[in-house]
Amino acid sequence: DAGAEMYSRLLPWLYLYGYRNLVGNNLVFTDTVHRGPIVYQPGDLTRTGFPDASFDAITCLSVIEHGVDAHNYFAEMTRLLKPGGCLVTSTDYFETPTDTRGQEAYGVPIRVFTRNDIEQTLAVAATYGFVSKGPMDFTSIERLVRWDAYGLDYTFIVFALFKVR
Repeated sequence: DAGAEMYSRLLPWLYLYGYRNLVGNNLVFTDTVHRGPIVYQPGDLTRTGFPDASFDAITCLSVIEHGVDAHNYFAEMTRLLKPGGCLVTSTDYFETPTDTRGQEAYGVPIRVFTRNDIEQTLAVAATYGFVSKGPMDFTSIERLVRWDAYGLDYTFIVFALFKVR
């Protein structure tokens, strides 16, 4: 899980479903921590130390909106995935623009992706050999997420891409 949080249930759930070699990576971690079979370690998801083709699948949940460069992200993800591997990414989203009022979080401007932003992001992903196996649904009817600290309302979008080369 690129940008993992220790409170996330994602990696423990994946373990319950039979996945192994589970690693959570995040800039905010200061030390490597083992929680049962899962390893959480410090690191930049755009410049990891993992060998090429280390993973069958990578998740990155609610991270890329925090100042992650799309080219650096997809370059590293394609390097890390085995051919045919799956990259699942989620991000803050609303089909039309959300006024963030110039606020910052985690040292970078807050970004809520729009449909156009996601289309551009997917175009970047394609240049690194990623494809979707189905159509994308960009519809966002309700702003289901409330970030109280910043007075923002939006939702999320999740997309799964597969490495073809």
